[in-house]
Amino acid sequence: MNEITSHHCNLNIWAHLPDEVWNTVANIYERMPGWRGYIDGIPHWFGQEDEDVYIQASVEPSGLLSP
Repeated sequence: MNEITSHHCNLNIWAHLPDEVWNTVANIYERMPGWRGYIDGIPHWFGQEDEDVYIQASVEPSGLLSP
């Protein structure tokens, strides 16, 4: 891959959900193809930020999002 591109996808999962729900989300993450584990507490798939192909997930507060 000669060009690094970015794609963002937002899911409407509330940050204040109970631990039981977040444990379920973590279990789903680990079953997804390309799972690499947690790197500095951030879930990763396929690679890391310095690689051409990677996916990571994060929890952000609701509201406006700026690039």
